[in-house]
Amino acid sequence: MLLLKDSIIRWVLFFINPFLGMIISFVEYKMPLAKNIFWAFCAFYGFTFAIGKESVGTDILQYMAELQYLHEQSQLGIAGVIDYFKVKGDVDIFRTILSFILSRFTDSQVILTLVYAVIFGFFYSRNVWYIFSLIENRLTILEKMIFLSIILLIPIWFINGFRMWTAFHIFMYGLLPFIFEKKKIGIFFMLLSFWYIFLYNSYFLSRDLYYFWK
Repeated sequence: MLLLKDSIIRWVLFFINPFLGMIISFVEYKMPLAKNIFWAFCAFYGFTFAIGKESVGTDILQYMAELQYLHEQSQLGIAGVIDYFKVKGDVDIFRTILSFILSRFTDSQVILTLVYAVIFGFFYSRNVWYIFSLIENRLTILEKMIFLSIILLIPIWFINGFRMWTAFHIFMYGLLPFIFEKKKIGIFFMLLSFWYIFLYNSYFLSRDLYYFWK
């Protein structure tokens, strides 16, 4: 009963002040709900994410343009999506399908970055808390510094490059338990991230080689 009361208090505090709730989740990282509060903060960040001059040249502008274009194609069905892939010449299947699904309801940048942050934040928060458990238990000072650097290397504000950085955290989500606990399910997530990155980059490499030798 006490644990439930503490959980309610912390969730209420988060909804009153998300940033303070996030700080408390780090201070009280051993609490079972702490990583979910941090995940919720990631979602909040995505919901309040603003696209400004600093976003020029980043992928997020392309993501927004695609969402708005697909939203305007109100009669677009499965066949149309397949044709869109052919015309676009892109192999970023997951993100484009996600944009298509969202475009049936909205063309809002707020909703797009919220969904990105929910997906990105799930893997990021799990990786952060897994690293916390490692730091607490059995790592050397050097290893602790390395893992803390990983936490800061690809933080939540990297959702403006959702494709690559989400793949990174999916990879870490599989790698960490595979190395330290020998969990074979980690291989699945590592292969998933490898496939996603390789497929995307190999497309552009093949395209560039084609135009180079043409």
